[in-house]
Amino acid sequence: MLNVINQMNKLNYDNLLNNIRIIFHIPFTNKRADYLLVYENKIIITEFSYNKFDNEDYHYNIKLNQVIGYKELISNILSNDIDIATYTFLIHPEGSGIDPNMDQIENFIEYIKFFIEKKSISAYKELKKIK
Repeated sequence: MLNVINQMNKLNYDNLLNNIRIIFHIPFTNKRADYLLVYENKIIITEFSYNKFDNEDYHYNIKLNQVIGYKELISNILSNDIDIATYTFLIHPEGSGIDPNMDQIENFIEYIKFFIEKKSISAYKELKKIK
């Protein structure tokens, strides 16, 4: 997460950085998400994990299921006015011959920015636009 914050600093996302709060524990449980990024009425539940196994898809799915479960727990106790998103970030170890981590960091930052700047509007209106 430190690399994400450092990259946000380089990109001059000061408003986001100054207003995001980070929480770890999910209320009323002993569950702990890696990061809950809280900005006004929006929460991004984030799980980071190293790719420790040969089967990357398997490990990603484990983390994805965890973050979805955390979203369900949190959405049960918060107001419907709170917008909750999830993000699963699978880190490749150094020396793997692949360096997608910077691309992943930049994608995550864009995701954060897009989600936080997203306006609260009716889901019905949104779906009508798509038709």
